[in-house]
Amino acid sequence: MEIIQSKKRIFFIIFIFTFAYFSAYIARKSFAVVIPEIVKLTDISKDKLGLPLTALFVCYGIAQIFAGILSDRINSKILVIAALSLSAIINLIVPFVFQIIPLMIVIWGINGIAQSCIWPPMIRLSAMCFDKKTYEKSSTYIVLGGYLGQIFLYFIAWLIIKYSQFQTLFYIAFGMNFLMAGIFLIATKNVNGNSSNIERNKENKEEKKILNYFLDGLSTIEISNELNQNYHTVDYKFKNLKNKIRRFIKSQNVYKEL
Repeated sequence: MEIIQSKKRIFFIIFIFTFAYFSAYIARKSFAVVIPEIVKLTDISKDKLGLPLTALFVCYGIAQIFAGILSDRINSKILVIAALSLSAIINLIVPFVFQIIPLMIVIWGINGIAQSCIWPPMIRLSAMCFDKKTYEKSSTYIVLGGYLGQIFLYFIAWLIIKYSQFQTLFYIAFGMNFLMAGIFLIATKNVNGNSSNIERNKENKEEKKILNYFLDGLSTIEISNELNQNYHTVDYKFKNLKNKIRRFIKSQNVYKEL
């Protein structure tokens, strides 16, 4: 497909991609931020409630290894829309099953798989839509959208827990992601999501791409245990967020290779 030249169109597409990743992070982290409230309201220990978090991050890490490769072989646009929709539906289910830990482990693990299928195809779509310079900028904005989603999530969760029931957060996550899937479909209607259209990426070696996906997956699994042990500390979350932003800036060269 032709590279988008219109500045208004470029801004619009980047905004949609960024907000989609913003919404995705809310659906990914929603359960983690309400665990302290669930502990207060039920007799379920924080250790048991941490098991679905571990399932999400392990499944996310393993699936991330294959998600990037998958986005090279099927329509990236459909993959993003399907992943956002699935994550939305899972968040809708959680308020009704959050006390059934074995079931939560399964469905939150599936959420991790769905979440792993958002970043790689979205970046692939950026490579199809933009020239190299705009593509690199869009990658930065998309990831920062995810971090802003985390900040928004911590704030909105505090408001919801204070003035409503924690289940409301999952309904919001469902609404945002399901709506975003529809908006994404409409906004990218003229974008061909087949990765074979990325001529400028043909020189990249398949082994190098697979290695990047593999390392990304391993790094996600590596932090899962630490996050599981510290999810209940708000101060830790913000420190961890700042460290993630620093690591993201340092790792830009890796993502530019994709």
